[in-house]
Amino acid sequence: MISDQDRLSKAYNTADGLYEDNNTNTLFIAGTRNLNDVGEWWKIPAFKTKDSAIYSRAKKYLDEHPNITNLVGHSFGGSAALQFQKDDQKYQTRTYGAPVFDPIPRNPWHKPQRFCNRYDPVCSADMGAEKQEHLTNFNLNTHSYYNASTHYGPCL
Repeated sequence: MISDQDRLSKAYNTADGLYEDNNTNTLFIAGTRNLNDVGEWWKIPAFKTKDSAIYSRAKKYLDEHPNITNLVGHSFGGSAALQFQKDDQKYQTRTYGAPVFDPIPRNPWHKPQRFCNRYDPVCSADMGAEKQEHLTNFNLNTHSYYNASTHYGPCL
């Protein structure tokens, strides 16, 4: 079975930043990929994720593929996934390094499927995310979606 990380890599390598796994009804949403995306970063803390190009591309795809019920996103793509879940409870999400402001410390009995590499400045304000200790390949890129957790299949 292919891991989330491998499928996110596939999303980053597509023209629209999206990759669908038909076996699990999951859409993988890449994060920032170009300067236009960088120019929209301000929309996340301004609660305007819905006005971003990443969200718009994913929305168009989801409208055309109503069978999708799981969303996995990295970074800005994770913010878009969480916005979809907030607006429609049919979606289950799993995010990696999403810029989320959640000041409430992680509840040990509730495990949201949000993951953040320790020392990643992008998701450092997400106290509800599970912090990952290990970086792979001795890579110092703390914002990578490759981390100690390897997930497969649909979101729970």
